[in-house]
Amino acid sequence: MNPRPHRSPGRPRIFEQDRFWSKVNLAPGCWDWTGCTDQAGYGRFKVNGQSRKAHRVAWEYANGPIEDSTVFACHACDNKKCVRPSHLWLGTNGENQRDYARKFGATNPNPVVRAKVTTAKCSFAQRQWRAGEASAADLGEWLRVAPSTAWHHASAKCKCAERTGH
Repeated sequence: MNPRPHRSPGRPRIFEQDRFWSKVNLAPGCWDWTGCTDQAGYGRFKVNGQSRKAHRVAWEYANGPIEDSTVFACHACDNKKCVRPSHLWLGTNGENQRDYARKFGATNPNPVVRAKVTTAKCSFAQRQWRAGEASAADLGEWLRVAPSTAWHHASAKCKCAERTGH
């Protein structure tokens, strides 16, 4: 007989949970992740060979799977390394950004990272840039993109005029 850890439907294996919780500092307040982190500072943990955010795994261990991939495990404590389930809440990316703005009085400096810049807007940005009437920051605000993206559209680097639907 092959010894296997007990597994309830929809729940991770017990050995996996033991490995997970061995990487957590169970202190008063936040429970900080002591294992691997990504470049943004969030804990990472491998589940069935797939690297996942540690705080999302902690939520699932405590509450069951998060079925909707558009739902995030958000930090009420705003500590990226915290995996304490009582410090986590489920929300959309927009709800998480509004929570951040409410707490810190600021929003993501790049709120519309996937904004489409139309050919007409790109042409306008190029004219403004060439005439010296707008900076990359001004154009970024108008186009609702980062200043570096606005510079790309305003400079000769962009080929928007040669494409349609950009």
